[in-house]
Amino acid sequence: MAAGAFRLSFIVGGKDSAAKSGIVKPDVGRCSVRAREERGSTRAYLRQVAQCSAIGWASWTSGSRADPMSQKSLAFGMPDLTLDLRYLRYALVAAELGSFRRAGEALGVHQSTVCRRVRILEDRLGATLFVRTRSGVRLTASGERFLKEAAIAADQFGRAAEAISSPSRGSRGELRIGLFTSLAAGYLGHLLERFRVHHPDVEVELEEARAQAIIVGVVNGRLDVAFVAGEPAVAGCTTLRLWTERVYLALPHNHPLADSDAVRWHEVRRDRFIVSTMGPGPEIHDYLIKRLSADGFRPNIKSHRVARDNLISMVGKGFGLTVTTEATVGTRFPGVVLRPFDGESDIIPFSAVWNSRNSNVVLNRFLSFARSASPQTEA
Repeated sequence: MAAGAFRLSFIVGGKDSAAKSGIVKPDVGRCSVRAREERGSTRAYLRQVAQCSAIGWASWTSGSRADPMSQKSLAFGMPDLTLDLRYLRYALVAAELGSFRRAGEALGVHQSTVCRRVRILEDRLGATLFVRTRSGVRLTASGERFLKEAAIAADQFGRAAEAISSPSRGSRGELRIGLFTSLAAGYLGHLLERFRVHHPDVEVELEEARAQAIIVGVVNGRLDVAFVAGEPAVAGCTTLRLWTERVYLALPHNHPLADSDAVRWHEVRRDRFIVSTMGPGPEIHDYLIKRLSADGFRPNIKSHRVARDNLISMVGKGFGLTVTTEATVGTRFPGVVLRPFDGESDIIPFSAVWNSRNSNVVLNRFLSFARSASPQTEA
């Protein structure tokens, strides 16, 4: 057999997942392409792999070393996978390296172990896989046919094992997040960026809505976690305070207070304010009522059915003022300046809320990241 006909994807003694599981994942090249083209359907493909070329699974018990467990497995029409995959790995490595000695060195076992297990595999198959010479080993015609088909089965098994084990480790899966604040800058934006870097295979779905809506989504299982202002107590849920944000006033660049380091509420009480009916808009409306109202005075607040970014852009066009949080500072809006309010009363805490019965492993991994990144909790 030509050198390199079987390319084995494993790292001896390294951290490769295939090596840890004991499964070698070869790239069988054109053979894999041909098998995919010929399989027709999943059932037909599995039948093709089970046949293992002209040899078939039925001959796995032939030979003097067949064990009762394999005989019992074949009584139900299936192979002894524990033995098949473990011994198949030795044959694949030996085929790649052309030597039982070099295969043993690569696998970290004695040459005699490789020889013995390959011989057991041959006994099970009832066919000779290798021609032994003083200079090494090479595949027989039967061995080449068998390993081409068996390598596909081993690769598929490895992919299946990885697919089912990744979600249990939190490295793959889905995470549905409800938002109440901007991602332009600040804690939450950095948290999501960091999590995506460390878990690129996790599918993250975001939803921005008012706090009540995303909390309901957490309670009924539609969302995994919600990030909201304050520290709400929700039955059946866990709330964790993670960070705080200062409230900022968005005003046009030509406003008399545009050059101020900070503003006070009484200075803008007579101004017109605009809010959104979307996202956190209703909560911002209530916040303005609380801050601006006085005996005999009702603030001038107009609602618009636009998203947050368009609302702040409207400030630069002269529609009115609005308030936002510190996370928005990272975004530039033409003709708009952001100024913090003076005093400690306009600092808002933000928390994560999740259903205490949520069993999503990805959520647990994400919450660990959130705690480690939070200035409000211990890592």
